[in-house]
Amino acid sequence: MVPDDGPGPRRDRFADWLNDLQREFHVKSNVTRRPSPFNGRLRKHQIGRLTLLDVSGSSYAASHAREGNADYVSVLMSMRGATNLVQRGYNVVLNPGDYCILDSTIASQTTIPAPFHNVVARMPVADVTSILPNWQSSIGMVITGRAGAGSVFFDVVRSILRQPGAIEVESHVGIAHAAIDLFGSTLLALPHNRRPSPSHMETFHRTRIKAFVQENLRDPDLDVDMVATRLGLSPRHIHRLFKDEPQHLMHWVWSERLRHCYADLSRESQRNKTVAQIAYNWGFNDSAHFSRAFRHRYGEAPSEVREGALGK
Repeated sequence: MVPDDGPGPRRDRFADWLNDLQREFHVKSNVTRRPSPFNGRLRKHQIGRLTLLDVSGSSYAASHAREGNADYVSVLMSMRGATNLVQRGYNVVLNPGDYCILDSTIASQTTIPAPFHNVVARMPVADVTSILPNWQSSIGMVITGRAGAGSVFFDVVRSILRQPGAIEVESHVGIAHAAIDLFGSTLLALPHNRRPSPSHMETFHRTRIKAFVQENLRDPDLDVDMVATRLGLSPRHIHRLFKDEPQHLMHWVWSERLRHCYADLSRESQRNKTVAQIAYNWGFNDSAHFSRAFRHRYGEAPSEVREGALGK
């Protein structure tokens, strides 16, 4: 947050704000229209694996050169005022209630003609990819947060921002997972991402399979053959049912197991269990393989997640 002016030389509030902006967004900015006077702030809220950057300020215009590749998906959400964003291949105008995915790897130009309030929601690339592998095809598309599926994610973010400090730490992981899942559902609802409607029988079988998997997720022997035998389906039919899903069945099983492990590693009630015990509890039978898969999925070792959530 930009500090208030105190005794001594008058602070350049816009320069302070811009420095904070550049640091958080990993950009080098060239201001083409400087506001005078300036009033603004930047606040960062970390809710599990969801980062919310709450940004407000006066009108300004600038170009931003990216510094390094990003390992997260950034979603720009307009709460108040209009924002014009230009990146390679698209020119977006966001009005209050609109949002879009930014391309975090290339330069951009931002023009904001009046006082504004924006929020940038960041979530790990791996989390979004697990829901929609081709999420990049939605970059630069304006999504409305005023109606339909898009409004649910927008309202969740707005609710978090009303009282971020009052949200219990124990609930951070669950809230982040829910918010990221909602965002993924919003992308799946976009016209270019919609798949042909499955038959009622296909939906019925997929629902049965997923329910069985959730009930047996802790069983290390869970695989396609077990599911097929117990539900009276052929393995080939199961593979066909999940062919057009964002993840094939066993990829989804691994993703769900890792998700539960991440949640348990962040819970005070699980502090007395070792990382290996938590992994075995969720169906992993090789701790080294679990650690590699966990780091690949979350970008951190299991012990680092536990230390970050619970301390040493």
